[in-house]
Amino acid sequence: MNKKWLILIAFCVLGFFTAIPFLAAPKIATLPERFTWSQDSRIESNFYGRPENTDPVTISPTPEADLVQKGYQLVSESETLQLYLKEKNFNIAILDKQNQYIWYSVYPDYLSLGYSGAQRFLIESGVTLEYYNLDNILIDDSKSYLSGPKYHVTVDYDYEALPNGIYATINFNDLAISFAVEVRLDGDKLCVRIPQESIVEGDVEKKVLGLDGKITTRIISYRIRAIYLFPYFGSNNYLINGYSFIPDGSGALVRYDNVPRTTAYIKRLYGTDEGYRNQATTSSEATHIHPELSATMPVFGVNHGFQQAAFLAYVKTGSAATEIHSYPYGYNATGVNTTFAKYIYRERYQITTSSNINDSFQLINSEPFPTDFETEYHFLANGEASYSGMAKKFRDILRLEEKPRVGLAMDLSLIGMDYKHGLFGNNYVAMTRYQDAIDIAEMLKLQAVEKFSIQYIGWAKNAYYGNTPIKPTISGLLGGKADFRELVDYCDEQNIGLYVEDNPILSFSGGLGNQIVKKMTLNNFDTKPDQARLIETAYYRNPLAMADHYQKYQEKYADLGIDGFLMQTIGSALFSYRY
Repeated sequence: MNKKWLILIAFCVLGFFTAIPFLAAPKIATLPERFTWSQDSRIESNFYGRPENTDPVTISPTPEADLVQKGYQLVSESETLQLYLKEKNFNIAILDKQNQYIWYSVYPDYLSLGYSGAQRFLIESGVTLEYYNLDNILIDDSKSYLSGPKYHVTVDYDYEALPNGIYATINFNDLAISFAVEVRLDGDKLCVRIPQESIVEGDVEKKVLGLDGKITTRIISYRIRAIYLFPYFGSNNYLINGYSFIPDGSGALVRYDNVPRTTAYIKRLYGTDEGYRNQATTSSEATHIHPELSATMPVFGVNHGFQQAAFLAYVKTGSAATEIHSYPYGYNATGVNTTFAKYIYRERYQITTSSNINDSFQLINSEPFPTDFETEYHFLANGEASYSGMAKKFRDILRLEEKPRVGLAMDLSLIGMDYKHGLFGNNYVAMTRYQDAIDIAEMLKLQAVEKFSIQYIGWAKNAYYGNTPIKPTISGLLGGKADFRELVDYCDEQNIGLYVEDNPILSFSGGLGNQIVKKMTLNNFDTKPDQARLIETAYYRNPLAMADHYQKYQEKYADLGIDGFLMQTIGSALFSYRY
């Protein structure tokens, strides 16, 4: 074949295979075709991130008649609220006179759902009790309900004991447990309280059939584990426009929809109580680089409709022993959304008697936590009934004053020094020297960042993990004392807050001089310091040692010009010393 024809055929084949990717490649859509934009999403809106849902909820024109028809009786009234009671099962209702909306402590249409047994009892009971049988404290999920005749629970109501409410005494007769619940109106809020001094726990005589066929009498002791108080207050489902507010991190919303969920939000306020956490429970947490967010604020809320009705619940007393539960639609095969507080009276914990985890046994604290439990429900109506309205109400509760913004404010975290393991000990690495911190601050000021503070991590000798609590010894690797004093003086002149990091409640060494908290077995009380770590274990120090530490180095801090501290752990760790 002619050489020219061969070359022509080769070029044609090459061109064909070169063109295939371009012919087969999908057409790249322009930006307007791939995305839709909405001008309705506003940062000040409680529906930020999605179009505003303005669907209203239906409000009855005759709310008082509806309540009477359902068997409720008026108990108390304030300028903005009315408190109603249905004695059967201790159900309450609140009529908000600002918008004529009724808040029920039980889902109004629960009977139409056809539930039975424990599922129904939990919904329709104003109080549910979790308890331990001291013969076997390992049995979980032992509950007793006001609803259901087999539980033999009685309620005695006193309408005279409180000026604006009800004093109810709940008697769990089969368990020899009783306590009081106070429900009253205080202005624009509903207050519910379980007084600690009202709790009575006794023993029960029961007939027991023995292995020999004989019936004997035994003394059985039951103890309170936790109490649910009006767990379905404000509950509803996806048929209305609504959501729940939960204190996850800085706050989150659980919107009502018709997608069944299998998980719920269940978090202890302020995080796990380290004093009761079993070491075995921490293994799964090590798989996460970042720990889960804690429930940081003792509040939760519910909103129904667009700018119509909402409430913010504030756990005023007993928050350190409270869990927030938020059950979405479909959780536990229940077609109702609800959010409530669970009050914990006792913890179960594990005692390990040797280095072998199998050499252990479990106990509960003998006495309930010495605290009342009180929650305030603050009702919001019309324009204030929103997520932002809840935030404003919480600000009012905390008596915080709104301050005008002047310039851009920010917190700048700088890592001074860290270390890595070396062949002959630790190799320390300078990351941000004292002079570098000044240069960074100057650069920010040139970028019009006028208001900021510096949080200096790993600022002292031996870095952050080297010695905790941190001794005020300046690092030569970072520039020495003269450079550190220059940084302090610069921050004073420029009105920049300088906060040096310390972690006085944790020690990374279990030595005798660190005043470590001891367990019952006299072992050190250890914990996991963080998730991505060089050090696997840290130890809790006696809180009383903190004052001694700072008094010991008071003159040294003054000499260095240090007057601000960034305290780690102490503001985020919940610890009950049980021994």
